[in-house]
This record gives sequence, structure tokens and C-alpha cells, in this order.
Amino acid sequence: MLVRNLKKDREQIVLLSRWQAVGFGAFLNVLLYAFLNPQALTSTAAYHTIRPEEVATLAMAMNGLFIFVVGLATLTPHERLKVWWRRRAAGEEKYFSESGLAWPWLIAVALVAYVLLIAEAAGLRSAVGFERWHLGQAAIQLLVLLVFAGRDVMFLQWCNLTRMKRPLVKGVLYLMLYYFAVSILGIVVAATTGSESNMVFDALTPYGPFMTGGAGLARLSPAIYIGLGVQMAFILLILKAIAMRLSRPAISGATAAAV
Repeated sequence: MLVRNLKKDREQIVLLSRWQAVGFGAFLNVLLYAFLNPQALTSTAAYHTIRPEEVATLAMAMNGLFIFVVGLATLTPHERLKVWWRRRAAGEEKYFSESGLAWPWLIAVALVAYVLLIAEAAGLRSAVGFERWHLGQAAIQLLVLLVFAGRDVMFLQWCNLTRMKRPLVKGVLYLMLYYFAVSILGIVVAATTGSESNMVFDALTPYGPFMTGGAGLARLSPAIYIGLGVQMAFILLILKAIAMRLSRPAISGATAAAV
């Protein structure tokens, strides 16, 4: 990171290359499983033990954070992204590019994380049954976290293309405001209707899939899937806004001075 970014302007800094980001996500997962004591795994809850579905839930929750951090580390500077956009339109670049948008690489990080979870479950199948890991529920948990992290990272990428001062700082503050507003909405709904407040959090935050108590897919709220659809729509709108920004013609120095 130091060698790549030394003497570069702040707006041109990219902490990790895209393949390094995928490798970093894989390393963090391997590190997590390396500290897991197989003798502490048990199919029933007890003192000083942990159930495999709880390990899967913890791993997916941590990977949500990993994906967001990787997204922040791979945000593309404005000028590089503009060049990539023109080259992609000319057929010279693809979405999986060092200079492109980060979302395809976030998907790659999530897929590597899930494959490593399956590998961990398969490696311990002699001690704990494969079905006890509830891999279907873990897949939904990771998908929800991926969608929310992808939405937030794409929003920050859009902020980075605007003319606002300190775009990333302001973008993070806007995201914090969103989650604060959702929390207030959930509290208001809880005060007026009771149990329906969970539907607000299930649809508008990545909270829902982690509150099933390890009961598997059967207890997942339908609001979670509605929320996925809503967030995917937001992502498409953000990608369209990014495309509109990148499609604008370059402004010359004289024109910019006149404006």
C-alpha cells in the first residue's frame, strides 16, 4: 500500500488492487477459522461451547464488515473511472477491471467467503454434521450483507464523482443519517403497532437474517426478501446516476473558469 500510494495526491490513492482485495478477504476468513477450536463445537448449546450455526452466523456478520472495508479500499478515483468508462464503451475494458467499479469485486469477495465456510464445514463433518451449519441461512445472511454493503459502497463512489468537498466523509455521514432515520422509524412503528417494527428493520437494514436464533430458512421474514428487492432497485438507480456522471463530456479549463 505504501509503495503504491507514496507521493500520490489524496484523490488518486487506492489502498488495494482488486485482486489484493479478494486475497485480503480470503486471508481474513482463513484467519478467523484458524482461531476456531474444533473441540468447542457442539450440536447443543452448553457452557464453553459454540454451535456450528453460530459460527456460520458470526463468520457471515464479519464478512459483511470485510466486504464494506474492501469496498472502501478499492474506490476508484474520478479520472481513472472516467478513462475506464470510455474504454469500456469502446470495448477495450470489462467490468472486472482494476480501474472499474468495485461491485464485481465485492461479489468475488463474498463468493470466496462462502466457499471457505463450506470448506470449513466439510473439513469438520466428522465431528459435526454438515447440516448443522445451516448453510442456506448463511447464504441469505451473506447475500443481504453483500447487497447493503454494495449499495453503500456504490453510493460513496457516486459521492466521489460529485463536486462536493470531502465527498467520502459527507457520504459516510449521509449513510449514518439513513440508518439513524430507519432506527427512528422502527421505534415509532414499534410504539404504535408493536411487532410490525421488525418488518421495518428486516426490509431497510441487514438486521433480519441474524435474528432467527439459528432456526434456518424457515424463520426468515418475507420482509427480508422485499428489502432485498428494494435495495437492488436503489443500487440500479445509483449505478444509473454514476453512468450519467461518467457520460458527461469533459469540461475544458477555460469553460470551467467561465462557469
